[in-house]
Amino acid sequence: MDRRAFVVSVVALAVGGCATGSGDQESAAPAAPTPEGSTPSTSLTPTSPSPTSPSPTGPSPANGGAIQAGPARFLQRGPATSGAVALTFHTNGDPALATALLDRLAARRTAITAFVVGNWLSEHPDLGHRMLREGHELANHSWSHPTMGGLDRQTIADEIQAGAAALAPFLGGPGRWFRPSGMEIASPEVLLEAGLAGYQTVVGYSVDSLDFTDPGAAAVRRNVSAAVGGGDIVSLHFGHPDTLAALDGILDDLAARGLRPVTVSALLGQPSG
Repeated sequence: MDRRAFVVSVVALAVGGCATGSGDQESAAPAAPTPEGSTPSTSLTPTSPSPTSPSPTGPSPANGGAIQAGPARFLQRGPATSGAVALTFHTNGDPALATALLDRLAARRTAITAFVVGNWLSEHPDLGHRMLREGHELANHSWSHPTMGGLDRQTIADEIQAGAAALAPFLGGPGRWFRPSGMEIASPEVLLEAGLAGYQTVVGYSVDSLDFTDPGAAAVRRNVSAAVGGGDIVSLHFGHPDTLAALDGILDDLAARGLRPVTVSALLGQPSG
């Protein structure tokens, strides 16, 4: 079976089998943290939401589910003339912290784009469904969060495809956006494999909060607020207490400057579903 047929079959199996997942758990100790402070794992077998989970809803699949003819494009920000800023969160880590962060976002009526690590989503489907119910956008951040710059092309393809398959029970396909893990600028190999997996656009970021380094809430807030402007895409993380503690201050600073926090799709003028 060639690569394109494999991509289609992975996503089709995930959609068709969303009530029969085996519940694989990742427990291997990491060799080293990635640059984003997350622990990679090894299995590329997506698990599925429980049979009692709500029906999948959310944005349309990337490119309508079609396979790209060539590499995806790489985008780090939206238009500078925009009065909006996209808040993006790499979604991994302690589910209790994720729940608390979603509570704060709900209280502030703020929608984000969650670049979800596939094995985390498969282990915590309730949080995935909650994010969709509350207006957040789900996107692909690989299956196990490796440092993708150090991978061969086949492993890059496997990580992207397995991450897409983890999203399929929630979105009906791979989602609209992909962001590589462990690298700031997407490599040509990542862009090619993302295109083969159906993604038109690989989304980077223009403002790095550095929250994964746990520098303290004040530093996280300062790293965002000192650099952000209209059209920026901000990188933040679930799973870090400093991020939760800094969130209200970041939102207050955006409001004081007349900037609206939105999803990536909203920033780029894409339909939400």
